[in-house]
Amino acid sequence: MTSEVIIKNKSGIVLAADSAVTISQGSIQQKVYNTANKLFSLSKEYPVGILVYNNAAINEIPVEIIIKEFRAQHGKNNYATISKCSEAFKSFVEDFVKSHTSMDDKKKQFCSYYKEFLQYFSSLIINAQNIEVCDIIKQQEASLESIITDRKLLRFNFDNLEKYYNFVKNDLDIDKFNQTFGVKVTKDDIKKFFFLFMNICYHYTGIAICGYGLSEIYPAISKMEIIGLIGDNFYIINDKNIVSSTSCGIVPLAQRDMMDTFLRGVSDSVLQQFQKMLNETVDKTLNEIQAVFKLPDEIFLTLLDNIKKDIVANFGLDDYINHVQISPRLDALDNLSKEEMAELAEYLIKLQAISYKVSNNLEQVGGPIDVAIISKHDGFIWKQRKLYFPADLNFHFFENYFK
Repeated sequence: MTSEVIIKNKSGIVLAADSAVTISQGSIQQKVYNTANKLFSLSKEYPVGILVYNNAAINEIPVEIIIKEFRAQHGKNNYATISKCSEAFKSFVEDFVKSHTSMDDKKKQFCSYYKEFLQYFSSLIINAQNIEVCDIIKQQEASLESIITDRKLLRFNFDNLEKYYNFVKNDLDIDKFNQTFGVKVTKDDIKKFFFLFMNICYHYTGIAICGYGLSEIYPAISKMEIIGLIGDNFYIINDKNIVSSTSCGIVPLAQRDMMDTFLRGVSDSVLQQFQKMLNETVDKTLNEIQAVFKLPDEIFLTLLDNIKKDIVANFGLDDYINHVQISPRLDALDNLSKEEMAELAEYLIKLQAISYKVSNNLEQVGGPIDVAIISKHDGFIWKQRKLYFPADLNFHFFENYFK
């Protein structure tokens, strides 16, 4: 896992990342290595940096290789804006991955998705308690379709995946499955369920490009999630540009709960639990009222929904958090120097790492912290950087860096 943060104000932008990477071995065993590089300069000449989170590879090509190839070929281009730099990077990644991914590679990846699906599907059946298998499939399909509709998550063109599905469709012996569970599930049922599953359980590489374009005097950020090649199509989702402006901000990436707690004064899990308890209390109170007055169900449900909405709207917790916690911190952040922002970024990563250290969870955040400061005229400056080699024995590396 990963913990990274971007902090910016008018004077510059700071990027920080831990070094932990979690390797899964089978479905249970996990091992953490504290040697991963997640922060890079995107140009040797201009003030642009890049952070990588979630997956460290796109279609099994290490992202570090892709970034350094882009830097070698496009690093001398001074783009007008970070948004234009981001567009160039996306185009390069797509072309690079397509040119270095064979048909066998695409088959292998598709088979990997299908294997995950079968593990998920098997766990549903095994964990079912007195529920018909057909009902489980229908429930899960309805749930996935609802999530996809609500979040507008329909990512993949199913027609383009048909030929790849033909490579895996016989991995599940449907006749044996039906005989084992005493049901009549069709191959079309499995295919539909699998395609819905893919829209929720895809893998992606998170990218954040930060710094200054030629025409920008304040820092900008461009974020994206790169799924890569699925079948013959290349997918990049959740593009978002935080344009150059005078506003300051803290942007956590990946593992962020302690950073949210620092900024808001309360963790997201506590807020969710509070909201759940509030709704349960309202439901209980109104059900007791309903037991006395016995309103028609339609009127009661409408009343219940309206009262919940009024309570949430008038409760004012978000306004309180913003007024008491977030706004004062951002006001202070606006006046921090670049050095102070770098110290804050390092502290936030350490805070996230410590939270894992004092819990029973796997320490998925940790290791050396890389910190870079980017400003309009000083460019990309390393404040802290781990090296995999002794600097005093490798002068040639630094001599060759700008050649």
